[in-house]
Amino acid sequence: MRIAFLVESIDLERGGAERAVMTMAKALETLGQDCAILAPAGRSQVQNSSTAPDGRKGPRILTVTLPKLGRAKRARALGETLSPYARREGYDCLVSCGKMLGGDFHWPHGGVHEATLRASCGAGRSPIHGKVALLAKRLRPVEAVFKDIENSIYSGIHSGQCRAIALSNKVKQDMMAFHKVPESLIQLCPNGAPTHIFPELSWQAMEEKRLRFCEDMGIDKGSQLLFFVAMNPRLKGSVTLSRVMKAAPPEQHLFYIGKKPGHRLSPQEHCLGPRTDVPQLLSIGHALLLPSHYDPCSLVTLEALAAGIPVLTTKHNGAIELLKDKAWLADTEADLLSALKELALDPAQRSRRELAKQVAGQWTAEDAAARFLEILTGR
Repeated sequence: MRIAFLVESIDLERGGAERAVMTMAKALETLGQDCAILAPAGRSQVQNSSTAPDGRKGPRILTVTLPKLGRAKRARALGETLSPYARREGYDCLVSCGKMLGGDFHWPHGGVHEATLRASCGAGRSPIHGKVALLAKRLRPVEAVFKDIENSIYSGIHSGQCRAIALSNKVKQDMMAFHKVPESLIQLCPNGAPTHIFPELSWQAMEEKRLRFCEDMGIDKGSQLLFFVAMNPRLKGSVTLSRVMKAAPPEQHLFYIGKKPGHRLSPQEHCLGPRTDVPQLLSIGHALLLPSHYDPCSLVTLEALAAGIPVLTTKHNGAIELLKDKAWLADTEADLLSALKELALDPAQRSRRELAKQVAGQWTAEDAAARFLEILTGR
């Protein structure tokens, strides 16, 4: 079996979805599978047969050059182009990781589009402003294309031409609610924690790395380092964080990785921009803050856990299903501020760090790949 993942981008600076697909493809290759990732040219910054920093040989990267089109026409062309190209290249098992037609399996890393759209428009807004934002989004021509493509995908799932794979029970429920997919037609395969990329650091080594980072950033060496990673900051809770950080303990500094949030940054907030070294940055953090409004199964959450870093998130993050009742949740601004004050009093958070490592070891990237292969082969 030759497996091809159909994605909207494979630029590893753009977010967790891209890293998650790459992580799965590399893990499948360790199981002897021939994998490729197909993406549009121009936003794909990974070379063919690349070898990652962890020493693992990467999957083959195939890119398709699309003509210059408006966003709606480009979305349609992308959705229709990758599958035929993959077939011509001899790949017989196609996995759609986004709004791509022609896949044998649909494993949407953005979740169900309508659920994402509603959460994104409502994030950090009043109910009235959220409805206005949602209406404005739906009037865009590209939204009609997205809706049509997703309806075609789920029509294929209903007819048996394509099979659904959900990253979490949260996504499975959305598939059932928005597309009436019977539960029996949905397989579950969450992202796995990439434990292999995090060498064990002594406390002394970690403190030395933190000190160097603080010096590079021009902040006090005793600062607590908090990270937030997102290419859609509003959806992942940046508006909430902007309000909470104004009242956070003064020694805490928050670093935004990915797209710059829309609000003005306070003196305790810093923007690092898109980065390819997210795991390395997480390994020196005191905590990952992700007060998300919608997240199918956040890979950065699992990366942080694998690094032994506490994660403060919400019930809207599908990754917490792996933590069951032990997740550190902050579903309101008051919860978040209270947690930050707790962190200030006990920055080591040894019990949470031990739990993080424990959870990461219970569902690794290799475990996820084995489960994924079971679904693809029907075993």
